[in-house]
Amino acid sequence: IINNDYDSFLTLSQEAVSLEKELDVIKVPIQSSNSALKTYLEVLGNYQSRIETKVKALRNLLLKEQAVKSMIGIESKLKRTESFVNKMKMEDEARKLTFDF
Repeated sequence: IINNDYDSFLTLSQEAVSLEKELDVIKVPIQSSNSALKTYLEVLGNYQSRIETKVKALRNLLLKEQAVKSMIGIESKLKRTESFVNKMKMEDEARKLTFDF
């Protein structure tokens, strides 16, 4: 019985050592992949930050462009209003001249 137990213990020990070696074969690539993944995520985070900065800058440019377009529109309306007012003044002056005779 003792020999059988010892033989079983030796067999189990050898299998444990073999399994540990197999686990190392699996564990090393996983650790390497994990390290590469961490690096990739850091790089991705940097890209995300840069993209967010560029999006903010583009939004600011868009707001400025919209403000300029709005000002151009207001200026155009102001010129039309001034033209209308000048036309009305000229017509009023023409009427005054007509009634002066």
